Amino acid sequence: MRCRALRHFLEDRGGGMGRHSHAYYEAVIFLEGTARLLSEETILTTGAVLVHSPQRLHAWEPITPVNRLVLSFDVVPAVALPSPLFPDDALTIVNDLVRALLEVEGQRPEWEIRTRSLMTLVCSSLLASGTPIRNRRAGLEDMPDNLATEVDQYLRDNLAHPVRLSDIASHLGMSERTLTLHYHRLTGDSIIARLRRIRLEVAQSLLISTSYTLAEVGQRVGIPDASYFGRCYKQQFGHSPGRHRR
Repeated sequence: MRCRALRHFLEDRGGGMGRHSHAYYEAVIFLEGTARLLSEETILTTGAVLVHSPQRLHAWEPITPVNRLVLSFDVVPAVALPSPLFPDDALTIVNDLVRALLEVEGQRPEWEIRTRSLMTLVCSSLLASGTPIRNRRAGLEDMPDNLATEVDQYLRDNLAHPVRLSDIASHLGMSERTLTLHYHRLTGDSIIARLRRIRLEVAQSLLISTSYTLAEVGQRVGIPDASYFGRCYKQQFGHSPGRHRR
C-alpha cells in the first residue's frame, strides 16, 4: 500500500470536475459544502467520503462552495470496490486524516512514523468493503449471463466520451482480454465495432428528433470530427447525415 498524495481544495459553485478517471485509487473527503455526483445523481454533503477505483469514470459539481481533501493511493494486489463507495466509518476516516495532518504540521519526534501508521489505517478502512482481484483465467462459469447487456449499457451511458476497453474491463471487474473474448463469443462482434454502431444509430435518431446541428450531433455521440462523422455515417447507412435529415 502506497500513499501518493493528500491534497486540499476549495471550489466555488459552478466548478467541479468533468467525467474522468485515474490510474490509482482516489478518496474524496468533503469537509464542508454540498456537491452532486453526476454519474449517480447523488448529493454529497459535509462529512461524506467518496472512493473511486482505478480507471473508474466519475464526475461531480459543487452546489455550494466545497472544502475537500483528496487522497490518492495504490494497493498491490488490487482490490475491487463497489462504485461509488461510501464507507460506513466515514467519521473515523476523517478523524484519522485530521490527526495525520496535525502530525505533519507539528512534526514532533517520530512524526513520520505516526503519520504513515495513520495513513495506513485510513487506506485500510477505505478498502475494507472491497474484494481482492485474483489474477486467474476466467471461464464461462465466471461470466455474468447479462455480460453483453452490461457492456452495451456502459457504451450507451458513456456515448459522448472517449471509451477505452480498460474502462469497461475495470467497470466489470475483469481483464481486457477476458472481456473481449467473451463479448465476441456472446455477440459475434467486437466491442469497438458495437460502440461505433450504437453511436451512429443514436446519431440517426437525433437527426430526426432534435434540431441539433450536424456538428452537435457528432459531439453528442462521441464523434466530434465532422468529416469523419459524415464518412462513418455514409458507410453505415449509405447516405450522408444531411440527406437523412432532409
